[in-house]
Amino acid sequence: MDDRFQDTMETGELPPIRAARRRDPRLIPALAAFGVIGIVFLVMAFLAVNSLINVNNTPPVAKVTSPPTSVIQTAIPTATNTPQSQIIYIGGTAQPTYTPQPTYTPQPTYTPQPTATPVGQLPAPWTNMDIGSPTISGSSTYSNGIFTLTASGNDIWGTSDQFQYMYQNWSGFGHIIAEVNTISKTDSWTKAGIMIRASTSSSDAYAMVMVTPSNGINFQWRSNYGASAEWNWSEINVSAPVWLDLEINGSTYTGYYSTDSQTWHKVFAVTFDIGSNPVVGLALTSHNANALAQATFSNVSVYTGGN
Repeated sequence: MDDRFQDTMETGELPPIRAARRRDPRLIPALAAFGVIGIVFLVMAFLAVNSLINVNNTPPVAKVTSPPTSVIQTAIPTATNTPQSQIIYIGGTAQPTYTPQPTYTPQPTYTPQPTATPVGQLPAPWTNMDIGSPTISGSSTYSNGIFTLTASGNDIWGTSDQFQYMYQNWSGFGHIIAEVNTISKTDSWTKAGIMIRASTSSSDAYAMVMVTPSNGINFQWRSNYGASAEWNWSEINVSAPVWLDLEINGSTYTGYYSTDSQTWHKVFAVTFDIGSNPVVGLALTSHNANALAQATFSNVSVYTGGN
């Protein structure tokens, strides 16, 4: 045991304090600099070790980016995708693909053209036939506004008739008008004119206004099936070309003629019941069973529904 401690224990007095040793003033800055260098060295060592750990043990984290608010992507054109389409993203969501449509080019308006009537063929609703089986067949043709009838036949007279008839169905009231331009003379009583007839039977009822080559204008009729024909017993000394008009007013049939289509003259009128389904049209008979007559008609007009 130290003698000073022993003395203290015995006397109870502390030994005198020795003066502290004086240190070298250059020592403190040196220690401080040494400490800073050590800290820097430790930090660099830590970072180096940590970098090695990340490289060897931890996979890199993928960088994730959100799609832009509005992005336009152009699709690669294909054989069925021309012009190329576009995909549009709004808020990161793809929108329906828009494909530009071809520009519409207006087409010229189509205007229906009237159907031309072939040369020789009768325009609707006209049709034709030989009535009473003439020895030589007749015909009816049309071209450039002209109707041409050819016919043989014994006559339109007596209890039975033979002639060429171009006709259409009829009902009600009205007129049928035609200009007889020409008529050939196979007989002085060759007849061309306008007729209304109960049917196409050779013995049926009819009324007719007509012109002849040599016997002027006449009106004749058959009031019943199989009855004998009658006429007005008065020849009007007018020949073709001439306008004829057959007026149908109920059961009354009236014939007219005109040389200029302006001033009309009454030929004759009869009244009888011709039936409910008559036909009207143009009639021609040669009045010679062994020869064909020909007549031409123009300005043929049918007016129905009037009184």
